Amino acid sequence: MGSLAAATEVSTEGGLSVRSDDGRFEFKLGGRIHFDLDLVHDDPEAPFGSSLTPENSTLLFRRARLSFSGKAFGWEYLFVPDFAQSFSGNLRLQTCTETPCTFPTPGVVFQELSISRSLLGGRLILGQFTPARSIEDHTGSNDLTMMERAITSALGVYRAGVLRLFVMGGGYEANPTPETRVEVSVFGLRRDDSLASEGFGGAARVTWRPFVAERRILHVGASVSAENPDGPGPTGNVGASLSYVGIRGPQASMGGTTGGRSARHATAELAGTWGAFYFQGEGVLASFGQVGQRVDRTTTWLHHATWSWNVFGESKPYDSRRGSFKNLTPRHSFGALELALRHEFARNLTPLSPASVESVLIQTVGANYYFTPNVRMMANVIFARARRLDGALDQPRSATFRMQMSW
Repeated sequence: MGSLAAATEVSTEGGLSVRSDDGRFEFKLGGRIHFDLDLVHDDPEAPFGSSLTPENSTLLFRRARLSFSGKAFGWEYLFVPDFAQSFSGNLRLQTCTETPCTFPTPGVVFQELSISRSLLGGRLILGQFTPARSIEDHTGSNDLTMMERAITSALGVYRAGVLRLFVMGGGYEANPTPETRVEVSVFGLRRDDSLASEGFGGAARVTWRPFVAERRILHVGASVSAENPDGPGPTGNVGASLSYVGIRGPQASMGGTTGGRSARHATAELAGTWGAFYFQGEGVLASFGQVGQRVDRTTTWLHHATWSWNVFGESKPYDSRRGSFKNLTPRHSFGALELALRHEFARNLTPLSPASVESVLIQTVGANYYFTPNVRMMANVIFARARRLDGALDQPRSATFRMQMSW
């Protein structure tokens, strides 16, 4: 027992970590708890959307995760199980629209689960991970400005009923210079709790920081992706599915593949800090292959723009390993306050029927209070409008709150 203690180094700073004396083996334990209150006000006059899925207000654990990471035998590993089953892991059961009504069963969903190692100046990663697309997807859930990701992420344009923030496959990422980052990934269109085979896809992302100074950073990026689902079954197609009044509200389909045809995405992103101010914007042009329709492919445009102001002067730091921004650290002992606005818009440029949702507009006002860098309280007020091609409207709104802790 004495020789084991002499050969290891144990640290509790910022979490629990154990490291062998030669540095070849390492173990770190982390975690996060996100406890939410969602108050959804449906539009009772709407002929679709929120009026068909009422009574979505609730308390819930949005996330309850442990993270196990470290090094062994020259490789790095990451294992993140999620014990919060309020959404059955992939958000399929967020509203009770089935007959008879069914609810999630207890269990554990794997989020990230991968092994990786250094290769040719970069990193090779195998397992379940975030594919090379979207600055929103590359921002960790602890670091999001708003409670949920924007519609340009896996929570919107890459979703189609199944949240695919993490997918199974392989990828390579590198920072050729301190200001640039390149990522490529090849993956199956599934995760650990979905069907055994749902097709394959690939993605590539490039980011660059053309301007870096103290408390001032400009980030630009672009990504492309292609997905080829199996089709034609219920999970054999992909598309854009938007929760337009918070995660507990109704969803709007904004285009998708039929017959297992391919989906293609091209994305541009811009973000930056200027002292206490932060901006992030992203636009996606998505194309979905069709079978038996009047057009061979449909097209959807989606974008978001987020602004925030740190009232007491803090500035968001940059994470060069992910190509995104992280949470601020309070400058004062009493904490920090961040005020935020977000605009989101999506338009189906080739709707296939009068009942198709033609456009979705979402406006969110947010406030984040940081007790410490790892404990914060969040509040979002969301105003949404979904419009069908036939002119019908759904205009719900919601107020959502979160207590968040990570270590």
